[in-house]
Amino acid sequence: MEFRTLAAGSKWNEPALVDVFLNSLRAELQAEIACKQEVASLNEAMQLVITYDRLLQEKRQYLDRRRPYREDIPSGGLVDSSEEPMQLGGAEVCRNPRERKRNDCWEEEGIMGQYIKEALQQGYICPSTSPASAGVFFVKKRDGGLRLCVYLVLPYGLATAPLIFQAYINQVLRECLNRSVVAYIDEILIYSSSWNQHVHDVRAVLQVLLHNHLFCKLEKCEFHKQEVNFLGYIIREGSMRMQPGKVASGKMAPVRSAAVTTAPTSLHTTARISYSRDALISLNLHSTHLKPSVTPGPRWPTEILRENRGRGARKRPRGKRAGVRNRLRAQAHQAPLPSILLANVQSLDNKLDDLRARIKFQRDIRDCNLLCFTESWLNPAVPNHAIQPAEFFSVHRMDRTADSGKSRGSRVCVMVNNSWCNNANVVTLACSCSPNLELLALKLRPFYLPREFTSVIINTVYIPPQANMDTALCELHEALTQFQAQHRDAALIVVGDFNSANLKRAVPNLYQHVTFPTRGNGTLDHCYTPYKGSYKALAHPPFGKSDHAAIFLLPKYKQRLKQEAPVQREVARWTDQSVAALQDALDDADWDMFQRSTDDVSEFTEAVVGFIGKLVDDTIPRITIKKFSNQKPWVDRTIREALNSRTAAYNAGIISGNMDEYKSAAYGVRRAVREAKRGYGKKLETQFQQSGSRSLWQGLWMITDYRSPPSGLMSADESLANELNTFFARFEATSSSANASSTNANSASANSANANSANANSANANGASANGTIGAANGTCAGPTIEQRPLIITESDMRRVFKRVNTRKAVGPDGICGRVLKACADQLAPVFTDIFNLSLTLGIVPSSFKRSTIVPVPKKPRPSSDLNDYRPVALTSVVMKCFEKLVRDFITSSLPASMDPLQFAYRHNRSTDDAIAHLLHTTLTYLDEGRGNYVKMLFVDYSSAFNTIIPSLLTTKLGDLGLHTSLCDWISNFLTDRPQSVRVGNCSSTTLTLSTGAPQGCVLSLLLYSLYTYDCTATSSSNIIVKFADDTVVVGLISDDDERAYLEEIKHLENWCQENNLLLNVSKTKELIVDCSKKQERHYQPVRISGTTVERVDSFRYLGVHISQDLSWSRHTSSLAKKARQRLYHLRCLRDFRLPSKVLRNFYTCTIESILTGNITVWFGNSTKQDRQALQRVVRSAERITHSELPDLQTIYYKRCQTKARKIVKDPTHPNNRLFSLLRSGRRFRSLKTKTERLKRSFFPQAIRALNQGN
Repeated sequence: MEFRTLAAGSKWNEPALVDVFLNSLRAELQAEIACKQEVASLNEAMQLVITYDRLLQEKRQYLDRRRPYREDIPSGGLVDSSEEPMQLGGAEVCRNPRERKRNDCWEEEGIMGQYIKEALQQGYICPSTSPASAGVFFVKKRDGGLRLCVYLVLPYGLATAPLIFQAYINQVLRECLNRSVVAYIDEILIYSSSWNQHVHDVRAVLQVLLHNHLFCKLEKCEFHKQEVNFLGYIIREGSMRMQPGKVASGKMAPVRSAAVTTAPTSLHTTARISYSRDALISLNLHSTHLKPSVTPGPRWPTEILRENRGRGARKRPRGKRAGVRNRLRAQAHQAPLPSILLANVQSLDNKLDDLRARIKFQRDIRDCNLLCFTESWLNPAVPNHAIQPAEFFSVHRMDRTADSGKSRGSRVCVMVNNSWCNNANVVTLACSCSPNLELLALKLRPFYLPREFTSVIINTVYIPPQANMDTALCELHEALTQFQAQHRDAALIVVGDFNSANLKRAVPNLYQHVTFPTRGNGTLDHCYTPYKGSYKALAHPPFGKSDHAAIFLLPKYKQRLKQEAPVQREVARWTDQSVAALQDALDDADWDMFQRSTDDVSEFTEAVVGFIGKLVDDTIPRITIKKFSNQKPWVDRTIREALNSRTAAYNAGIISGNMDEYKSAAYGVRRAVREAKRGYGKKLETQFQQSGSRSLWQGLWMITDYRSPPSGLMSADESLANELNTFFARFEATSSSANASSTNANSASANSANANSANANSANANGASANGTIGAANGTCAGPTIEQRPLIITESDMRRVFKRVNTRKAVGPDGICGRVLKACADQLAPVFTDIFNLSLTLGIVPSSFKRSTIVPVPKKPRPSSDLNDYRPVALTSVVMKCFEKLVRDFITSSLPASMDPLQFAYRHNRSTDDAIAHLLHTTLTYLDEGRGNYVKMLFVDYSSAFNTIIPSLLTTKLGDLGLHTSLCDWISNFLTDRPQSVRVGNCSSTTLTLSTGAPQGCVLSLLLYSLYTYDCTATSSSNIIVKFADDTVVVGLISDDDERAYLEEIKHLENWCQENNLLLNVSKTKELIVDCSKKQERHYQPVRISGTTVERVDSFRYLGVHISQDLSWSRHTSSLAKKARQRLYHLRCLRDFRLPSKVLRNFYTCTIESILTGNITVWFGNSTKQDRQALQRVVRSAERITHSELPDLQTIYYKRCQTKARKIVKDPTHPNNRLFSLLRSGRRFRSLKTKTERLKRSFFPQAIRALNQGN
């Protein structure tokens, strides 16, 4: 073996060479040096009394004694005397038996004889018993000798010899390879950046070679050269050039694409070893998996490993390379979802060579789990084995039949990798061929699947270009619905050539994963799954002359266990004994002692709350639980014991060979699961019969996984919490009492200036005439009224509200949970009644009840770094929420009925249906009056509207509404000096004290905001302002292109916001224009707020309903169908528990029908036939699952219209009550006058028609 070293950046002389050599072989030379003096350091080595010539002589003798030609070296190491044939990967390497022999010259015959004699004696070779033989040849070496090029164990003439030796060298030098050593077969180059480093590297490499029985040949070693010749290149510091001889040969040789190579100067050969093409391909395929089996594993000295760790060498990277492709290659046949190759081949028969070549030479295609081909153009005369690309693929196909009505083209084919799924576990679910659709559906049970999947259903689809797309999608929808109903936990995959069809129109809950063009500029080949981001599509070259690109689908889906980490938390264990003990302790408490000890209501409350918390901690035990994301509630001890028994039986069967006990144990697991599910279903049914609705629904949600994803930030640091707390408190008022008084003065002037605006808005609310037109009826807004009575809390009220507490509500900062209040309502009602009455009398809220903890909740699934993407939700005291409910009910009952008729939030007999219906009826009525009319809608968005309420201004408005002074003072104190902190994960921010705004999460916040904005009314009769809490719409009824009144209304709204400390969010404020005229395009005037132009949109989602500029409902119905289809999975989960149909229908009504019929009275009448059919298909799918008849949407719409109309008729304060006027007979209502079908099919004309038909 040639051995060369190079130290960069040093001018070495002969003494330096001695130093390096002595230091690297110190231990070995100590026994060989004549003086026998120990070499302790480099300086001492220089002082040795030994000449340089003697040193070199000792070195040569030492290395010669270590050469591999020594007779005392035992057989082994890199040689093997076995007669077994050489194995390369999984194939045997054979020699050509028909090689012709050579006539050796006398010199070579002598050398051959001597070599064979020595090799036989040393055990390197043995006599052969094979009838075939292989020739050998000699090559001259640099020293004039001859080298034999074929060996029995490691023959140099074979192409595998350098490969095996290179793999062995890579393992031997693995610790320093590519850091300080470059090895190419038997050529080794050592390079270093400093003298000391080079001494260490040389010593380490030499010792490693000695430990692994690899020895150097001194004549070919070069130490400490400034310039070395390595692999045909001359290398020195900072430069590398080719040898002059190779440059000259390259100039004379013809131009080639490969590198210039040189041959030996003398080569005598009479025979050669040749290989067929298959053998070379086998060598290429298996070379990466080759492990030399002829030698034991290389050994690395322990002291070298220890020194390498300690000298600060660069650590080798740990772990695996990231990326979807690398993960797939690491687990090619154990991915959560199968890898798929999708292609429109246009005749598979003549693309087989291309397919076989890709399988043979491309690893991704060879390891692909599913090959899906459309337009295979196969016929029954072609057998499966004729189109089988490899022996490890099974073929499943759908050929055209005579009944299909087709005469040419089409057909689909699926090939399954047997390494991923055995052919015995493949079941054909559907194999249909019609003029509009070709479908081949297979159910596969592969060797590995995540726990959430029971099987994989692959649907290969082809829809011809001339097909009726609606009919094809309807047929495909029916088939997919049937598959999902039969196999609810199966992973559904739909692939194929859809041409211009879009499956999301029929099944909106599916996700399309192919995002690039597959034929020209169009995406015709699709892949659909119910899981978002489950596949990554890559474009591959088409097969042959096909005009469709091949698509390779990489699975990106992560198992549910990897999506959500296990949650470990501490919970209280409430038992009958612990609750009884807590009640007894509270009965014995002397509450008067706490009240007599202080005159401060806050201290009194702190003492009571602290005492209750201490009793709860001492009485209720707490345990730590760990919850997994895929944990099922019916898995109990019986199932766990059955699983353990099955595992033990399997291990015993492997040892004994008898698997009968394992089979019986496996049946026992199935039986245990079946019985556990049946028992849990009976438990839910019992709870339903006993009217335990809450427990029933909790059980249904658990077994169906029907729960919302975790909200909020899961992990962060304290700096983010402080930053969020400061951001949420940005509206805090810093003005003094003088500024507050000026604010009140401004408010008074604003109220007097808006007196006419209140009249105008009331006219718009109540002035709609019987025929639907907008009249100018008179109306008045609520002015100052007689002051109401003060609020007094009774013990029965307190007990009643405590017993209605939701025990699942989060605990507030005081630490008292709802379970304590509900279980001990009789014991706690007296003391908290005294606290709240004292608080109302003094007008002071205890500080412990004003404290709040803010939990940031993202406003969208993936929030950005913008802090405005988080909504501040406050966790307040549960006790205070109970008190707020009593205050809210009192305020609501005290308000005048005629106050702000267009505020539909927190009003009796008002809902989002009423707000949207009034908005749409006003728009449609005005458009129906004239052709040139159009309507502008400005959907206003406020920045943190609840956080901008000024308490002093709110108190003034509440006094104007007639609330008692003590209650106004109490509300003002409730909103001032509120301690607030932000909690992000396990980190909490510092506490800030706020005196502006109402915390989101309090019971009173929505009501207080509605009262704070009751004076925001329209100033012109051609405009209206519709409000539902903070969702505000400014509607401008425009004719003759005159938008002045509309623009002035917006300017007035902007001024009102400035006076009331409300900040308009212009970026989220949108304008929608409804113009049904067929005139040429108008030039609408843009709306500007604070110098910023408001964006104009085609559709806007208002109160859960998508309102488009043409008042069509296709977008809204598609979103409803998509959301409802996602809930069908939960209904299938319940069906597997064999629950009664009544429970299934109730679950459908609450979770699916509630989505389909949300605000149905305002949009169903004007929806198209296709939209209604899409929604009705969801109902039919639910009927198949529940095995019962469900009400259709048309019937539900008709009943809802009747019910809503009767409520409006009975409510004279409703803004749309005047639309329902009786005829003289007193039985029927007067129909509204309509000119267009759009207005005729809207809610109010349909409601009057439904009432008349019911009468």
